[in-house]
Amino acid sequence: MPQFEDIILVAGRQKKRGELKWSDSQSLIYQSKGSTKPVTIQPKDIESYTWGQQYDGFCWKLHLKLGTDVKFSGFPSTAKPEVDIFVKENGKELDSFELSTKGNNSGQFQISGMLFICETSY
Repeated sequence: MPQFEDIILVAGRQKKRGELKWSDSQSLIYQSKGSTKPVTIQPKDIESYTWGQQYDGFCWKLHLKLGTDVKFSGFPSTAKPEVDIFVKENGKELDSFELSTKGNNSGQFQISGMLFICETSY
């Protein structure tokens, strides 16, 4: 049974550290530190899976059929093969995304009815 310690569950602005594992029945089980009730996600409720690198390690996003996403981050790079096996055993493919190192810091944004302009020079 694969098990990963110190994984971060990102829910909105909240980040909770804990343990992620999957059981023999293939349910994902996440237990945050200090919590007595684990979060269980059934594969039948997952539409697709995405894996990629972020600033704090590697990230596994679960796109649920309800239209929401669940994001786990802080994985080591060595976790991908085990994650890929789980995904394939549940009849899906593991999509991936690249860490974006490019960006644009100029443009106009509408923020709460005010105009915010950010300009940069190169």
